[in-house]
Amino acid sequence: MAYRIVLERQPAPAVRLQIADLVGEEHIVDVGGRCTVVVPDQAAVAGVIPQLHDLGCRIAEMASGGDPDEPDDPVHPVHPDRV
Repeated sequence: MAYRIVLERQPAPAVRLQIADLVGEEHIVDVGGRCTVVVPDQAAVAGVIPQLHDLGCRIAEMASGGDPDEPDDPVHPVHPDRV
């Protein structure tokens, strides 16, 4: 089940490149003007959150599910402290 991490604001271009180094450019999408990082599972979330914080990124919200390839996969909000 994929997890989506929505950042509070768009990262600077240099920071976005560093995020791409962490997760791959294909896993960074802009949805409604907000930068969203998609990771494959809970272990990846737990590994990437501290690194995003180290880059100065603040997390606005997180959700699990909602895989675009699986239309019946519902979206479930997740609190970052529960990962």
